Amino acid sequence: MPTRPKYNQAVHRKICDDLRAGHFMKIAAQRSGVAYEQVRKWRNKGARKEGTPAEQDRYRQFWLDTELALADGEADALATWKAVAADGLEEVTRKKRFELQDGHMVLVEVSEQRVTKKDWRASQALLASRHHERWGARHKIEHEGQVATEKHIFIHSGPAPHPQGEEEDDGD
Repeated sequence: MPTRPKYNQAVHRKICDDLRAGHFMKIAAQRSGVAYEQVRKWRNKGARKEGTPAEQDRYRQFWLDTELALADGEADALATWKAVAADGLEEVTRKKRFELQDGHMVLVEVSEQRVTKKDWRASQALLASRHHERWGARHKIEHEGQVATEKHIFIHSGPAPHPQGEEEDDGD
């Protein structure tokens, strides 16, 4: 399980690099050895400009850099989606044929087949899961008749949320 290291520039860079590469925030945190909840706290401090002036500067920069990295990751996925949809994706199949010669397997032939396939689904799926409001499927639901009762069921797994959205913690 990730530990709670202090905030530092190496962690800052690693998280931003992973976000830019398309990882989700939770995975970027884990890959950096930081608990996801800690990264959320650092980002919230930066978004709200909380703490001492020095903390405000570093957490604000962390928040700005992670926001930019998320936007860069989305832009890259969109560019890939558009390029593959327009130009296709080249798939290369290599075949090797071996023969037994003098008691040893010897490579006797290598063949290669190249096929261009137009398939944009992987990038679209990433965009839909990461930015559902912009890229997710849209469904129209119609209902006829009356609704007798209305029930709301909320399922929450994990600790209860802080009344103002995020827990406060000074544990840098």
